[in-house]
Amino acid sequence: MQVIGGSNPQGISSLSSKRRGVNYLLASLPPNWQSKKNRPPLKVQSVFSVFEKRRDTQSWVSELKDFLASEPAANVQTRNKVDALVNGLLDELYIFAAIYQALTPSWSADELCDLPLVQRYWLDPARALQDQDFAEAWLNTEWDAVVEQDFARWLNNQLGQKVKLLGDVEFRRWAREMRKDSHWQRFISDGLKAMQKKSAGSEV
Repeated sequence: MQVIGGSNPQGISSLSSKRRGVNYLLASLPPNWQSKKNRPPLKVQSVFSVFEKRRDTQSWVSELKDFLASEPAANVQTRNKVDALVNGLLDELYIFAAIYQALTPSWSADELCDLPLVQRYWLDPARALQDQDFAEAWLNTEWDAVVEQDFARWLNNQLGQKVKLLGDVEFRRWAREMRKDSHWQRFISDGLKAMQKKSAGSEV
């Protein structure tokens, strides 16, 4: 608390007069943040049901939905606009996935984890460094293609509430956008290198 104006606070300012010369000061200390601990998506049938509830996800989907619902002309500008919006949504997906990928490895082995295996391979890749069967499945199944299809199916369902005539063409387009995304390709490539390195080390 700081008192200004002495015995005549009215001589300072009208605001000081109203406060009778008393100013309350806030402590100049950094805030004490209580960070929310990230938890694995247990008791969830698909991680996309969690992803769709995020505010940024809803924002991208809403913008894409409104644009397509306006029935834009079928030209290069429209295609580029749609690609940009889908890529923005994919960026949000990778940020979202990184939260789970950073958790303690093998969280997907919990008996309460109901995610499909392909989503476990995607969201808990470090488990493969501890679990040989998991690693072999990671290497020898086309789980990444199934995740791409999951994304495409989910997006079609999200858009289908407002946009008419979404079908196989759009489904393949969304999956293809994820397949060619550089972040996704790098994630698969880095994971493949890690698995191959582990495999080579176990044979020595």
